[in-house]
Amino acid sequence: MKQLALEEKIGQVFMFGFPGKSPEGACTLIKTLKPGGIIYFARNCGTVKEVAALSAQLQNWSRDSAAGIPLFIAADQEGGIVARLTQDIPVMPGPMSLSAAASKGSANLIEQASRAMAIQLRSAGINVNLAPVLDVNDNPENPVIGIRSFGEDPGLVAKYGALATKGFIQGGVIAVGKHFPGHGNTSVDSHLDLPVLPHSMERLGSCELVPFTTAINQGIPAIMSAHIVFQAIDSQKPATLSRAVLKGLLRDTLGFQGLIMTDCLEMNAISKHPGTARGAVEALKAGCDLLLVSHTRALQEQAWIELLEAVRSGEVSEDRLDDSVERILR
Repeated sequence: MKQLALEEKIGQVFMFGFPGKSPEGACTLIKTLKPGGIIYFARNCGTVKEVAALSAQLQNWSRDSAAGIPLFIAADQEGGIVARLTQDIPVMPGPMSLSAAASKGSANLIEQASRAMAIQLRSAGINVNLAPVLDVNDNPENPVIGIRSFGEDPGLVAKYGALATKGFIQGGVIAVGKHFPGHGNTSVDSHLDLPVLPHSMERLGSCELVPFTTAINQGIPAIMSAHIVFQAIDSQKPATLSRAVLKGLLRDTLGFQGLIMTDCLEMNAISKHPGTARGAVEALKAGCDLLLVSHTRALQEQAWIELLEAVRSGEVSEDRLDDSVERILR
């Protein structure tokens, strides 16, 4: 890491998306901003062979332009309704379907399906799966989690999430548990606005945090933060921007030492206030390691520049930046 210039270290803490299925859509992005990661959506994914060729080209450019550092290449492959890689492969059932099968005595299917998804991803050059969903879906009005969750029982979500994590890791991808500290009880979609949860710490400890605590004890390598205000912990800032949540709760109390990444900073819960670029700075200050800006090139550039300026001005110490880069390069 000592060989990296400041601009290269700034790049390493970002994960960016790009348009289209051609590698040319990401060429300038990789060569100029030198991101640590790339995220695929359905817009990027054709057949497994096509995605594998895309991944190989992106990795070649990254190794040539960023001190030989390979990319994290990520996708949301939860199964069911959320799957990016869908052409010429079987799409695995979603979490709630797998949970229903497990309740009938087939819990091993969760691990097997997750391992199969991971193998599919690896065959396409994808090395990070933004799954499993560890949210306890105990609000029937939740507009964004629903059947993406393993259910409403914290103990079962923890158990099944652990099986999914094991399967993903066995299949050769980095598993990312989401959305910490829990998105299951909201009635607002954080893509559209900022949810606020009034629950006590006692309630969070007995429900939302149970699957994450199990995953951390199991050794999950990465966790994604939620763009949600948890009033019992920090009444002012969403978890993604809250040092009390990420450093105080996740690192210090729960003992998580892995990679913390944001959900997309273009989602309205962040983009409305404080804004995507400012959100990137605040997220790193709060304790996030990998900053996700999924869609808009102008916002990706703004976030990169604003974080660079924040480090140069001393608002963010270079030691803080180095701490995240070290986790990314492990």
